Amino acid sequence: MDCTLGRYCASEGLDIPTGACDAGFLCRRGAVAADGRVSSSMHALPSLCPEGSFCPEGALAPVPCFPGSYSNKSGLQSASQCLSCLAGFMCSSPGTVFPEDPCIAGYYCPEGSAASTVPCPLGHSCPRGSTYPALCPPGMW
Repeated sequence: MDCTLGRYCASEGLDIPTGACDAGFLCRRGAVAADGRVSSSMHALPSLCPEGSFCPEGALAPVPCFPGSYSNKSGLQSASQCLSCLAGFMCSSPGTVFPEDPCIAGYYCPEGSAASTVPCPLGHSCPRGSTYPALCPPGMW
């Protein structure tokens, strides 16, 4: 029987899995090492947690970075390693790999925004992608 998800079986004839998969890796069925490799060959590659997510120890599946954050690196071990969404952008979807949605016009998006929810105050201008409200210049309102 193949080793179960989130666990690895390092040798033959085991009654129970050797242990939990290391944080930052995914152990799929049949993993033989804590880094998720499914073959003991020297050329076998570890199974890093994918971009846009993190994998705690023994993860059964990648956990998406939360809205308001992103990750363009693989192998994250915890939510704290996901990065705050860049100012001027919104990271509305879980598992964002890189902020691609600029804040909509009429709103501004501080760092860590999951949506364009901060309306531009009166007497200010907030074009698309605003990181903060800009005062209207003299002669304008």
